Amino acid sequence: MASQDNMDSVYPIFIRWNFGARYFNEERNYDLYGGELNVKTNRFHLPGFPVTYYSTFDYKQVDGNEPSASVKLHCYCDYNDVKIEADIKFIQKDNCKELEVSETQYTFDEDNTEVVCYEKAEWKHYVSGNLYFIVKGTFTVRGLHSNPLSIRVPKVNKQMFTDENGKNFTIVVEDGQEIKVRI
Repeated sequence: MASQDNMDSVYPIFIRWNFGARYFNEERNYDLYGGELNVKTNRFHLPGFPVTYYSTFDYKQVDGNEPSASVKLHCYCDYNDVKIEADIKFIQKDNCKELEVSETQYTFDEDNTEVVCYEKAEWKHYVSGNLYFIVKGTFTVRGLHSNPLSIRVPKVNKQMFTDENGKNFTIVVEDGQEIKVRI
């Protein structure tokens, strides 16, 4: 494969975020936060790539109305000119049932680093138990260039394979070939 060939890699993603039943209790004092609550999950990494993703939840109580709420998925890549196509399903559920489901497709790049998975101007959070926000789907990383594998072995190490001196053990493989090694 030539070094200018592009490689696409697909990775599954899954974030399950649990808010206990008392988290959105009306007795909870959001005035401590100025009527707003902004929290985020841990940061997760795609294996083998400098790609980081996480979710945020923004909750805002205004003048005794129902609060507004949004869940966003954020994604960052350390490489330039790499696009990450996301195929995402968002699920809001409590212990008993799914309350909201939405799906979206989005392309993350250096200029577009977040997508809104869920947003309600007047969020009615009638939850009978624990509340879960689930973001699941796949990331397809596009625009990575593959590089041929090249390993440089010092001359001294190459000689260990060809030099018979000091080898005191022989491995005989199935076709009768003998390999002499030093132990």
